[in-house]
Amino acid sequence: MPVFEKVDLLSLELLTIDVQTPEVYTSKRRAVKVDGVAQIKVKGDDISIATAAKQFLSKATEDIKNIATKRWKDICAPFWAR
Repeated sequence: MPVFEKVDLLSLELLTIDVQTPEVYTSKRRAVKVDGVAQIKVKGDDISIATAAKQFLSKATEDIKNIATKRWKDICAPFWAR
């Protein structure tokens, strides 16, 4: 009887991402460009590792960077004009 196993790796190392937004305008018509650095680190306890595994295990580093960039833009969005 064949047995199949799948192994995925989840890095617990610090992942640093440069996050940039395009120039946008606030509700007061001021141009704003927000740049930042996001640091993603999985804590070593069982609950944190399980949570990170659910969210990131099947994702490449580039996918994780895209998620962080989207989240950064979501945080900044309320300050932008609509």
